[in-house]
Formats: sequence, structure tokens, C-alpha cells
Amino acid sequence: MNWAIDFLNPATYADAEDQLCELLRRDRNRASVIIWSVGNENPDSDPRFQFMSRLAAKAKAIDPTRLVSAACLVDLKQLKIADRLASVIDVIGINEYFGWYFPNYDDLRTVAGRPDGGTMDSDGCYWQAGVSGWEVYRISPEGKVLLTIPVPVEKPSKPMFGGADLDTLYVTSIGEGFENDPAQPLAGGLFAITGHGARGLPQTRFGG
Repeated sequence: MNWAIDFLNPATYADAEDQLCELLRRDRNRASVIIWSVGNENPDSDPRFQFMSRLAAKAKAIDPTRLVSAACLVDLKQLKIADRLASVIDVIGINEYFGWYFPNYDDLRTVAGRPDGGTMDSDGCYWQAGVSGWEVYRISPEGKVLLTIPVPVEKPSKPMFGGADLDTLYVTSIGEGFENDPAQPLAGGLFAITGHGARGLPQTRFGG
């Protein structure tokens, strides 16, 4: 009954944490365990986000050597991850049956996106263009997604900082194949993104 959990009840959290701790302590020395999972497709709400975030942090505290995952919610109309929990876990689980319930397997590639061009900022974070994902991501040195910025094209291809203070993020995109797509008339365009709070690194020129 994943959709009927009382996330506001302290006793519910205490029970969930107790089960999680028992599982981790029992199985942490099993070489076959590579990822811990803390949940499965609960509706996204503030109480649920706080509840599940605490469980993910608890799993990391007990066993910092393994990744933490959860099955996240997917917006099947926009074909994208639509779950805040994705920002606090290491591995995003997708519990959908593309190629079975949904015959177009290529839609799965759109949901997942794929990394393309990237750049670093002055805080050591990595900015990644999510080709087929309609988004650009800022990723911490620890691998956490800190910021997700939607863009009006399916295939952003390369972010790079510019401007006098290196605080404008320029993003190129792929236009080939989308010339007549009414959903993204800006495909192939160059976008300037501000207000994200990050700065780029000055480029070092080689002499000679």
C-alpha cells in the first residue's frame, strides 16, 4: 500500500527506520548487495519528501560505502522524471515497463535522457546537458543533482559560462531533425541562462 502511507505520523517513520536499520545491519556484509533502496513510487508531497529524505540519509549514515536508490515517479505525458526524491538519492529507479505496457521503447531513452557536453563552475560542480531530457543539470562533486533547469528544447548539447563575470550559462542545442517540430521551434538555438547563482572558471590560454 505505497499510496496510503501516513508520512506525517512519527510512529510510521520510526517503524520504517527500524526496518531499514535492521535490513542494513543484517545484509551489509553480503558482497551481492551493491545498492540500498528506500522506497517505491509514493506520491510526491512535502511530508513524503521529508520522510524519504531522512531514510536515504539514514542509509548513508549506516553504510556510506553503498549507493542509495528509490523507484521514482515518471510523468508519462512529458516523458520525464517528476519526483523531488531524485535530488537526494544516488541512483534513480524507474519502475515502468517500456517495451511491454508501453510499446515504444524509445520513450525510455527520452525519460532517462543522456549526458552530453559539460562544464565546471568555480565551486567544483559539473554542469551537464541532458540530451533528450529537456534539461540542464548542476551536479555536486559528490554526484548529487543540486539544480535542474528546464530548457525549451529536447536536446540541449553543451553548457558553457560566459559574460563579463562568467555568471551567464550559455547552452547550445541540436536542431537537426526538429526543423518542423511545432513543440520546439527554438531547437538548434543558443540560450543564455542567468540567476542560477554559479560562476564559471576563467579559461587558461596556451602560449605559442
